[in-house]
Amino acid sequence: MDIPVKGKPSKLFFIDMLTRDITVSDAIGDLVDNSVDAARAEIYRHDKPAYDLFALKYENTKIEINFNESEFSIKDNAGGIPLEIAKDYAFCFGRPEEYTDNNFGSIGQFGIGMKRSFFKIGKKITVESSTTNGYFKIEIDVEKWKVDDDWDFSITEKRDSYDLDIGYGTKITITNLTASSKALFSNPTYLNDLKKEIEIENWYNLSKGMSIEINKIPLIAKDLSIKEDSSIGLAIGRWQHFYKIEGVDVRILCGIGEKGKKEDGGWYIFCNDRLILAAEQTKITGWAGKGDKVKGGPEYHGQYELFRGFVFFEAPNPKDFPWNTAKTSLNPEHPLYMKVKSKMIDMMRDVVSFLNNLKSEKDGQRRGKNQPPSHTEIKLASAKSYKLNELAVKTIVETKFSAPETEKPIKPSKLSDSVIISYEVETERFQAVSAQLNVNDSKEVGLKTFNYYYSNEIIE
Repeated sequence: MDIPVKGKPSKLFFIDMLTRDITVSDAIGDLVDNSVDAARAEIYRHDKPAYDLFALKYENTKIEINFNESEFSIKDNAGGIPLEIAKDYAFCFGRPEEYTDNNFGSIGQFGIGMKRSFFKIGKKITVESSTTNGYFKIEIDVEKWKVDDDWDFSITEKRDSYDLDIGYGTKITITNLTASSKALFSNPTYLNDLKKEIEIENWYNLSKGMSIEINKIPLIAKDLSIKEDSSIGLAIGRWQHFYKIEGVDVRILCGIGEKGKKEDGGWYIFCNDRLILAAEQTKITGWAGKGDKVKGGPEYHGQYELFRGFVFFEAPNPKDFPWNTAKTSLNPEHPLYMKVKSKMIDMMRDVVSFLNNLKSEKDGQRRGKNQPPSHTEIKLASAKSYKLNELAVKTIVETKFSAPETEKPIKPSKLSDSVIISYEVETERFQAVSAQLNVNDSKEVGLKTFNYYYSNEIIE
């Protein structure tokens, strides 16, 4: 006689494991991703077959996030959740095998993001969604739900007309906050921290017209751009390849960006417009250094601050992407990413070589930190910058990166019997002396001041 052995998971254990490795900000980011997915689905329903994932615009999409020490809410106008999807799929833990949402190019992959976010943020959840066909509400009390054998949720209100307060969209309200959520939402610095994180993750979406507000403060897209100017021989490295087996379209842009901070240089990697890695400067994207056994480029440092590399993974199904479940990094051993990374390294070598030559030009001209830019730097500064959304065209024509030739420093003839003098002075004092002497080069300033002293104090 067979004796049944219980194998049903504990809800408490399930909730703990589901939320252990994500932050509250990750949870909020997942809810934003759901709204973005809904917007994509709505656009796809209206624009198919003209729908183009790369050139997608979000001018009419708005997401509003509000929180305080007792409540969190997120609301969008992205068309709402169809009742059939809510009943059969949206609230399942894990995506059923038979589920196809026709949401071409979504971000959500595993069917756990929304529920995981609920449990991470609070213990009482209300989901209201309104479509052209009607309105429904689901209320979840996590404390009661977790002690019940039933894993399903119940629709507590339904009607066939849409809700004026919700509009055609979805609103999620969470109360009875978890200790971590309450502590963060009570912290006056958290608003700015969350704003920065959601801005970074949605840079591309924001630049393509999406509106996101947190506590009535609009998020602003950082200008992500890359330079190109045929008049000085500067061309962006472009490459596109469709990996048929994986069903993923990959585009790479590589070149020179605007002069800014050391922190801005590196690779930026997107999956269906969601930024996964920003200004990535480690061996994950090929900045391996000489000591690394994996074939790659140099270790990242200040001379590469102008480097800009953008990688776009686009696919109808996000399960094919080489990312982790929290969408915070890539799996460096994923077969698809290993193929793409090899091409990234090949493309970055030309840019790195140019930047090495640019450094040699500057060093050869004895141009210190506060000195005027070199000849090639002046050319680069005047070159036109193109924003990423301007480059979102249907097809990329492959081009190799090229840049103006740097000047080779002319080594001055050295006297047979001479010494080199080197010293450091405050910038303000240097600028005052150089202005008086009408020269900018530090070497010339040093030589003129030495000759002045020699002529007036040594030679009688």
